[in-house]
Amino acid sequence: MHIVVFVDLDGTLIDPKVNNTYDFISFLYYCRLRSLALLKLVMFIMARISYMIAIMLSKLRVKMDTSTIFISSALFCSNLKRLESLSLYWLYLLLRKKFLRTDVIKKIIKIEKMSPSRVEVYVLTCCVEYPACIIAEKLGYKCLSRELRKKGGITVGLKDIQPCYITKAEKYANTIKSVIKECLQRPYTIYIVDKESARSEEPFLRLFDKVIIV
Repeated sequence: MHIVVFVDLDGTLIDPKVNNTYDFISFLYYCRLRSLALLKLVMFIMARISYMIAIMLSKLRVKMDTSTIFISSALFCSNLKRLESLSLYWLYLLLRKKFLRTDVIKKIIKIEKMSPSRVEVYVLTCCVEYPACIIAEKLGYKCLSRELRKKGGITVGLKDIQPCYITKAEKYANTIKSVIKECLQRPYTIYIVDKESARSEEPFLRLFDKVIIV
């Protein structure tokens, strides 16, 4: 039987103290500015501008959440090679500070060892592909994340621009269904998730054959 393991990134595979979108964006800007005071000012200004744009769009009856606007503007015109190299350094920092949860990785290894069938592991996240996909790739996993629109070696925004009324669980559910549909036969699905996320995603958990809460 084909087994597909999905593991949540923030809070499950990575310690809940870390957010692999917003903390990574702050890290990118700190690398440019080299000043914590200036970093806080820039992040505050960007957050306020994102909020104002969201308000203006809502008046035009275009619903877009502030996080999407913030992330798109923060990563706009970023060099892809630089994003990749900084993502690798970000992973190094996570490892050095012991934010990567080895207990979760051990559970995945146990599933792989005990299963006589083919096992695929997907990191499932609403985070952006940098650094999410770099983290997954270096662990030997595949990644299902928010994708960037790219042109000529730079980023020009987010691919999956979602209106604010689409929840995290709905985004996840659509992603899971598309992965299952691509399989020749219905795979046995396992979801590894932390307690806090499991509480907020309760209806979504029914999609899986087995849920492991860590």
